[in-house]
Amino acid sequence: MFRIRSIVIEMAETILFATFAFLIFNTIFQNYKVEGNSMTPNIKHGEHLLVNQLAYINLKVPLQHQIIVSNNPSRGDIVIFKAPKNTKKNLIKRVIGLPGDTVEIIHGNVFVNGTKLTETYTQRNLNLHNPKIKVSENNYFVLGDNRSASNDSRDWGTVPIKNISGKAWVTYWPFTSFSIEKHG
Repeated sequence: MFRIRSIVIEMAETILFATFAFLIFNTIFQNYKVEGNSMTPNIKHGEHLLVNQLAYINLKVPLQHQIIVSNNPSRGDIVIFKAPKNTKKNLIKRVIGLPGDTVEIIHGNVFVNGTKLTETYTQRNLNLHNPKIKVSENNYFVLGDNRSASNDSRDWGTVPIKNISGKAWVTYWPFTSFSIEKHG
């Protein structure tokens, strides 16, 4: 009788621990399946990623209006966000322009605040041009790495921080593509 009781308690503890671990994991990470070729050759159609949902968390002290933790996207980060025109769809792109930046594309070269970006993660397309865009507060200018096959900030403008759900962290499937995502 004592042995059965200890087995039941051990099983209950294991199930409780597994449930708790599952909930914690799903609070921190989001699964994301890449659809389309806008990030090739770095991230390919059909790959599965883990997205760190706490990467850009901003914590404030209640009633004090004091920020105790603040982390915002950096230039080069690969982010997952709700599409500006269809918030039910998530997209993946690279952060190029930060709040306050001016972004311009001339002959495929991206200029931020008048300085040409060194972009080792994409091939330059000489036919790409985009007029200067001033990135407003709490917004980000994002581009796909495969510029000729990407619908991005050139088409629908900047992305509000509230639409960004997290930072691409690990490509885990297919396993042959396993990698920890690096930013530019």
